[in-house]
Amino acid sequence: MTSRPEGFPLQVLSFAFVGALNTALAYALFAAFIYAGWHYTVATLVAGVLSVLTGYKAQRRYVFSFRGDSRLLRFSLVFVAIYALSIGIQGALSDLGGISHYVSGAVATVVCAAVSFFVNRYYVFR
Repeated sequence: MTSRPEGFPLQVLSFAFVGALNTALAYALFAAFIYAGWHYTVATLVAGVLSVLTGYKAQRRYVFSFRGDSRLLRFSLVFVAIYALSIGIQGALSDLGGISHYVSGAVATVVCAAVSFFVNRYYVFR
């Protein structure tokens, strides 16, 4: 049985908690891939794809209390958009600004998490 957090503030906290766990997994994978010498675009994509399914299941169940898998396509499309935003941020910070890929990846993660909440709340799981 799932329980939907009551009210916007609790939903934001639930999203942050579930998202933090999933993001920690994705970032750990990303960092491992960067350490292994992968290009940041490939590292971001592979880590993201591996975490998107776990993120979908967890957000669907524990944050938005949505039943069924009918929104997986929407969730996946949002992932693609968030991936593009993340690559744009990382490219601007690292390729143009000379900032480490570890730092630019972390900055992109924070920005993309905020954008992702609102898009998931108002588009994917509405």
